[in-house]
Amino acid sequence: MITALDHIAIAVPDLDKAIKRFMEDFGLPFEGTEDVEAARTTTAFFPLPPTSIELVHPLKGAGPIATYLEKRGGGL
Repeated sequence: MITALDHIAIAVPDLDKAIKRFMEDFGLPFEGTEDVEAARTTTAFFPLPPTSIELVHPLKGAGPIATYLEKRGGGL
């Protein structure tokens, strides 16, 4: 049984567009982005206590998130 979530990660093909949508359509506060070189991603953070939503985008078009998006595409 799931009792808590630390965060939810969503792979997105267009990070700027996704950030805008989450801010405007869902009214979520945007906390900023961070490049995670080890995972080859740029992640945008939306705090939603006690959890957060993270939009994950491939860094420089490479890595496992890029492969995932190529196979499945983005979207909710």
